[in-house]
Amino acid sequence: MPQFRNSVMWKDVDKILNSKYTYYPLGKWSLKINTKCGDIDVLKITNIDVVKDFVNNMTDNIIVSFHVDRGTYLAYIYPHLDNLEVTLYRYPIQDSKVPFKPDFKQKYKAIFLPNYNEKPLGTKDEMTSTLGLELMDPPLVHLQLMNLNVEPLRLKYVSGSLAGYTNEMALNTVIKDEVSKVTLPKGKVIDKVDIDKPDNNKPVQNLVIPSGTNLLDLPAHIHNQGMGIYNSGIGTFVSNTKDIKTGKIESHFYVYPPYKASPKRPELHLFALPDFEMGYLTHSFILKGNTIHALGHILDGYKSTEQANELSNGVGFRLANADSFMDKPVTMTKKGPKGASQKLNFKVATKSRPDGFNLANRTDEIASSNPYKYYSKFIKQTGSHVTFKWQQSDHTRIEPNMKVILHRLVGNSIVKEEGVLLHAATAIQMQGKGLLQQSGYTENTLLTVFITELSKGNGAKTC
Repeated sequence: MPQFRNSVMWKDVDKILNSKYTYYPLGKWSLKINTKCGDIDVLKITNIDVVKDFVNNMTDNIIVSFHVDRGTYLAYIYPHLDNLEVTLYRYPIQDSKVPFKPDFKQKYKAIFLPNYNEKPLGTKDEMTSTLGLELMDPPLVHLQLMNLNVEPLRLKYVSGSLAGYTNEMALNTVIKDEVSKVTLPKGKVIDKVDIDKPDNNKPVQNLVIPSGTNLLDLPAHIHNQGMGIYNSGIGTFVSNTKDIKTGKIESHFYVYPPYKASPKRPELHLFALPDFEMGYLTHSFILKGNTIHALGHILDGYKSTEQANELSNGVGFRLANADSFMDKPVTMTKKGPKGASQKLNFKVATKSRPDGFNLANRTDEIASSNPYKYYSKFIKQTGSHVTFKWQQSDHTRIEPNMKVILHRLVGNSIVKEEGVLLHAATAIQMQGKGLLQQSGYTENTLLTVFITELSKGNGAKTC
């Protein structure tokens, strides 16, 4: 322990631990069931699990577990399981002189999970009668929560054709126009449409959007079936995020490349501590300008399937360029026709292997004008995955494709590695036992970071 506290990294760690500013990672969570007869408080929340998968999903996957008295369960939850709404609150633990108000308040559509919840027995009259049921053991209820702005967007379909539009123009025009047509009882469905600048921004002669295309699927359709958008995959995510400067919760419609960090997001600086320093942290991060500096530790080291993928899938691809056939890529010479290979084909290699096995297969398509979806496939092979445990985190500040700077101590030197955030799984758990919860909740997040080989300092020696 003394050795680490005398290291060059300790100065940065100590600033976080002893900052006079707190951002309320430790708080009290409560939940209200919203009914036609008014709001009903639950007895206590035991767990909230929040998964933000920026590669495979389009919104947060939230599961909340709570105890409620049996009468409320039978009268207000089970009979209305197909039309439930709840509101989550987080109250920071702070000085009593400061007004006691939530720093997080969000209303959700609640999905009843029949396989995990108790099935009541009895007649309808017995179910809706609460007399005496409050004295029985309170059931533990599990609900999946969906942001209210996601539900109407799931039912929004688009179609048509756009001539001469770039990808950026097409995405902004269609998405902003469609979300403006949807309103919620309180406010806009989306506060901000946040689209990362495309790598391919050439005007498209005719972009066709087939009938029945869901609005949330539109970016993936253009990327895979159209001319392509990004070199580093395609992601669409709808989420509510706390602004790093104002602290206000806003709803965002993100379109982004998952494997490429965005300069528009706050940077996340992660300081990896040794296991023996990972006691119970009540204050684990600070905000500095447009950056978050957080403490935690690396779990299981670096995981990479790079070599296996390179041997089976290759380090690149070859694809005939469909656009070149209209540009006369063949010239006539005295010895006959001569083709310009660089115009006829896309020949891409992500790296050159030391053993010489530089396999670059032909793609499934014979010819295409969209190499971007193939760039996206091979970018995943250029790095490693690292899992970082952020103790006493704040999941409301996590956004897609945030740039991550991982700081770790090697000997007495700080190694910095750049990456991008792919996935965040947060577990919010009640402290203590009993029906009355007064001591707050812990909030821990597992962050999956993609570290590129170009930035990774592996310390390999040369002979």
